[in-house]
Amino acid sequence: MRIIIFGCGKIYSNFKRDVVKVAGYEDEVLCFIDNRADNIKIIDNKPVYLPKKITKITFDYVVTMSVKQLEMKEQLICLGVDEKKILSFEKYRGQYLKKYRKIYMNCMSKKVKKSILFITNAVKYDGASIAAVNAALELSKRGYKIMLAAPYVNPEIRNIFFKEKVNILIVPEIKHCSIQDLVDFENFDGVIVNTFSNIRLACELSNLFPVLWWIHEASDNYSKVYKLYTIRFKVYNTVEKMERIRIVAVSNSAAKNFNKYYPNRVNDIMGLGISDFYIKCVKKESNTLNFAVIGSICEIKGQDVIIRALELLPLNVRKKIKIMFIGEMDITNCYGREIAEKIKLNPELEYVGLLTREKFKDIMRKIDVVVCSSREETLSIAVIEGLMNKKICITTDKTGIADYISNGESGFIVPSDSPEKLAGVINDIAKRYKQLSYMREKGRMVYEANFTLKILGDILEKEIAITLKNG
Repeated sequence: MRIIIFGCGKIYSNFKRDVVKVAGYEDEVLCFIDNRADNIKIIDNKPVYLPKKITKITFDYVVTMSVKQLEMKEQLICLGVDEKKILSFEKYRGQYLKKYRKIYMNCMSKKVKKSILFITNAVKYDGASIAAVNAALELSKRGYKIMLAAPYVNPEIRNIFFKEKVNILIVPEIKHCSIQDLVDFENFDGVIVNTFSNIRLACELSNLFPVLWWIHEASDNYSKVYKLYTIRFKVYNTVEKMERIRIVAVSNSAAKNFNKYYPNRVNDIMGLGISDFYIKCVKKESNTLNFAVIGSICEIKGQDVIIRALELLPLNVRKKIKIMFIGEMDITNCYGREIAEKIKLNPELEYVGLLTREKFKDIMRKIDVVVCSSREETLSIAVIEGLMNKKICITTDKTGIADYISNGESGFIVPSDSPEKLAGVINDIAKRYKQLSYMREKGRMVYEANFTLKILGDILEKEIAITLKNG
């Protein structure tokens, strides 16, 4: 295909590699058009023209690359360009990615409760992914026929799905694919859409099926997604698009974040369930207390806060503890580099890295205290798994899990972004760890009362029944 790219600004700069990768296979980039062409002239060895020049060029498609996509589209139509020849970059990229779709089908017994399409983001080991995985597996065990659609599924998780008879549809371009491409496989009874970023799919699929939309995001995720869909696509900036959708949030915190943009739209709270892998602690070979901070190294997770807390501790206490960071670290960004440098300078700190589930379970045996130092987190799977395994847990007051913990009884709650308060709690634990056995037992009770797979399955079935009835 012969394509013209409309826009030479930030969006093009950010996604230039993708344009080269996609167009390089079978398409030819003829030129660029831009309303600032007189000041640009040429970019990446291609000429840049004013949009009016397009009437003199023979092409197959114009690919728009700007947050002002709608204005671009209107401008092109005014210049006489056929609307069918105008593609957003996402749709253009999606046409290329389509060839990488895969489907993994399992044999199911003919007797099924309902057939459910379950849409989620790339399935890895982040919180929203684990929530989706456990929900899909639990529904499958209860007799539902599940088709999980995602742009990527971790091979280890894919094998678990295959074993548990969950069908998988890999759709790399899922956020921008045709709705018909998702529903051709099955006459689904209903759809579960996971996460706010799949807003388009939730809204469009609700025209065809009953939709249950499960929201997880912290507040920092909303502004960029909301801006994308309201400025670039406009059609999703009103609550009317959501009238047919039942919306549930993973916590009160997640509900509050969603309701800020779409007031009073969350119907209920639906937490998550974690498979019980209680592991007895190994017998301690030393007096060192192992603290673990679990999650990707990033500012919102607050790894810097616990490092600053460590630096405030008396030297005799610092000698008694080790703090392990478990999760992915990107040292190409400033925050990652700063944390990496701090770890090198402090012998009490250790970077463990990203672990497989089996290796994570193995290291859980050695952990004494799980710390969630997040500046914001809508729940915290790390803390839930800590409670499950009878670990002392510390969380900040800006997490959803704080709603379930009784401070000083089943865990500790500290103010967010307060190294002084966190240092005080760490100091207290170091001094009287053996006296806190009651806290480990009460923490386990929090897990059993709120976060088992049975509890999740019961709530899911109730929410699906309401969704189907109202749909």
